[in-house]
Amino acid sequence: MPSCAVKWCGKHSKTSSYKKDGITFHRFPKIPELKEKWIDKVNRENWFPTKYSAVCSRHFTPDCFEYLKERRRLFSSAIPTLFLPILVSFVFIDIMLGKVKL
Repeated sequence: MPSCAVKWCGKHSKTSSYKKDGITFHRFPKIPELKEKWIDKVNRENWFPTKYSAVCSRHFTPDCFEYLKERRRLFSSAIPTLFLPILVSFVFIDIMLGKVKL
């Protein structure tokens, strides 16, 4: 049972499903160039997906899917682009909050 590989996402197939909350899980592509793009988008340090690693549907735009009767299929060229983690330094956050003056 997969959980989403995107850092801080928290979606897991034990608690989410297409019928329950519209969430589907999609394994990393086998095509090396596309797989590398997914790995870059997941944005985790020193991490490489296993054959069981997946990204949940919250990270794809609706046009990335082919909709079937009670299922949806991710197009083979799709790349996750939504709700991805943004790593920001604490110094930048302190500047934005006004704690540090430039």
